[in-house]
Amino acid sequence: MEPNLIASTDSSYQQYSYDYKSFDAYYGLAVKAGYRITSITVNGNFAGELYPAQWTMPGDANNAMNFSVNAGGGYFDNASATDLHGLQEFKVTTGPMALEGETVVALHGSVDVGAESVFYYDEISGEQYWLGSQAAGNLNWLRMTVNVSPVPEPGTWAMLTVGLAGLAAARRYRRR
Repeated sequence: MEPNLIASTDSSYQQYSYDYKSFDAYYGLAVKAGYRITSITVNGNFAGELYPAQWTMPGDANNAMNFSVNAGGGYFDNASATDLHGLQEFKVTTGPMALEGETVVALHGSVDVGAESVFYYDEISGEQYWLGSQAAGNLNWLRMTVNVSPVPEPGTWAMLTVGLAGLAAARRYRRR
């Protein structure tokens, strides 16, 4: 899974600029009979850049990134980052759970950026304009891991119970 969700904005020559990107992805998972999904983990990266304009008063640059996973309609986890300048890894996990048969895993990601300029008046030339701020956000490198374990059949539980009863009887017999 390789969505590369990038949003960026530059407020040069205007007071404010904004950009927003999002995605939704749905994956159908089918587990073979005798097995169940015990957890789902998604790892990824948030990356951000913030460059507020500088003058007598600073401009503003901001970003907000979010990622969430929902499995089986009831197992949910999310990660987020705000005003990030650099790289941040994240991990979301839905476990522990016991999903058998078919299920749907829903992923949602969003990147929101904004930049506010600073009004500049050049006294020498008499020109006035907006000194731009810049902001960027990126959600990428998603890796999903689905953990599966076997479901013991009733016969297995019966054999375990008989075996434990046999051990208890042997222990009791030795004590005599």
